[in-house]
Amino acid sequence: MEFFVLGPVEVRVGGSAVQLGGHKQRGLLALLLLNAGEVVPAERLIDALWGERPPPSALNSVHVYVSQLRKALGDGRLVTREPGYLLDVRPDELDARRFERLLGEARTVRARGNPSGAKELLVEALALWRGSPLADLGHEEFAQGEIARLEELRLVALEERVGADLELGRATDLVPELEELVRSNPLRERAREQLMLALYRSGRQAEALQAYQAARQTLVEDLGLEPSDSLRQLQRAILAHDPVLAPPARPNDAAPSVTRRRPRRWIAAAVALAGAIVVAFVALGRGSSAVAVSANSIAIIDPKTSRVIGDVQVGSGPNAVAFGAGGVWVANGGDGTVMRIDPRTRKVVSTIGIGADVSDVAVGFGSVWVANGNDGTLTRIDPLQNAVQATFRFGSSNGLSPQPLFSVTTGDHGVWVTRGDRLLRIDPASGQVTLSVGVEPPVGLAEHDGIVWVTTTVDHVLQLAATTGLVTGSVSLPDRGIAPLLARNSLWMIVGNPGEAPRASKIWQIDPDTGSTTATAPGAFAVDLAAGAGAIWVACSNGTVVRIDPATDEAAKTFQIGHEPSAVAFGARAVWVAVRSAT
Repeated sequence: MEFFVLGPVEVRVGGSAVQLGGHKQRGLLALLLLNAGEVVPAERLIDALWGERPPPSALNSVHVYVSQLRKALGDGRLVTREPGYLLDVRPDELDARRFERLLGEARTVRARGNPSGAKELLVEALALWRGSPLADLGHEEFAQGEIARLEELRLVALEERVGADLELGRATDLVPELEELVRSNPLRERAREQLMLALYRSGRQAEALQAYQAARQTLVEDLGLEPSDSLRQLQRAILAHDPVLAPPARPNDAAPSVTRRRPRRWIAAAVALAGAIVVAFVALGRGSSAVAVSANSIAIIDPKTSRVIGDVQVGSGPNAVAFGAGGVWVANGGDGTVMRIDPRTRKVVSTIGIGADVSDVAVGFGSVWVANGNDGTLTRIDPLQNAVQATFRFGSSNGLSPQPLFSVTTGDHGVWVTRGDRLLRIDPASGQVTLSVGVEPPVGLAEHDGIVWVTTTVDHVLQLAATTGLVTGSVSLPDRGIAPLLARNSLWMIVGNPGEAPRASKIWQIDPDTGSTTATAPGAFAVDLAAGAGAIWVACSNGTVVRIDPATDEAAKTFQIGHEPSAVAFGARAVWVAVRSAT
């Protein structure tokens, strides 16, 4: 049996995938895998899966999920141990554990002077990755810490492999890879050191010095810090043509070389600077005063301090934003691009040209999905490469006439899109339509625990079975519903007609089990919703963001953003608000 978390959560027996059930059941399995071999109390599982307000049936649901997982896994792997459950995972059955073991072995082998052996181990370790860790649970708060830890270890492994390649005399081949690594992780000094060294050893001394200047500019502008001693020492060594920087004459796996010892002293200094960077960055975030937000940007709200702490300039007319796969993804409707923001540095690290009328963006199944509006296509972006992986067209070849595609979301059963008067379920692996359901013209959609919720132009929200597409329920609304959101055991949505603005809309909370509803007035016309940090965040067209307390259904705070907010997302302990120029 094999367990996988370096990508979507998966279990295989004899090479065949095991059916793992719905989102909550997969989340429970992930929690047990992250604590494999340890007893996880049932109370902790409930807190992680449902948050501060679990339903009365939560404990019974945990029992059901455990029972279903036992049937799926077999042979006594999942056992009851007071006060909870233990998952028996044997050595090397979990890909994350194999990865960490191989990384540790590679470091030891390299320290003993065998870069070739270290590289083999590191290549094997990196090959275990199938996408972003816990990709199908990337929005869950309980997964955030482990996702960040694993992503950091992957970068460490990549830098170790590059270091081994440098010791093997392969500097020239490494330059393009290192340039991309620096673009994606501009504050990682080790990657910048490796790029400078690779450029110098490739006979590109001037570019190596330019790489140093670029590193210094980034550190000074972003953090107000000068480069570390290690980077400055490397710059001086390049200027002096220090012989210690010369490439190895040939790979030597018998004994450590001078060219490896020196960089290890630089690494120690870089680690020290990294700690200072984190401290300085947190201090800046906590202490900064209110900022003026620019048009065509992503405004950032810190929920802990309840303050707008900055903005990031993006493309023209940002109209959708999503968090996951290690980034904040922004769809710019005005110029047909998708931008990736590093949530740690708050900088745009990649701009991806779509060449179409981008209208919505979602993250799931280890990819970023972009609905291309009137173009009627769906684009899949690979977040590991920051590049378009495929564009799917839905036309005569699959029995569909060309129609606009405006909304996209991901769920347990696939990628869902609204297309004309139909709801389509897309297989994320092949891009093929696996379900096509005719509905009253859909406006928004969300999927969770085997149910798809669809708001329509005829003022109600439909409940469909994700496996069959059959309508299993309907709730009438007093006006049009948009931006459905499943959070804190409720379905939330904006109810109001944008054509009748500035009449204020309301935020409806619907209990999926009983159908009971409550409504909150945010004080302006709302355009999008997000959930996080124990609150519902509402982007409003009058230049504000409203924080709603789900416990009281009251608007607890209003943030002045300015211009025209168009979308909102939560992730990495921050609220990200897309802001367009006011029309």
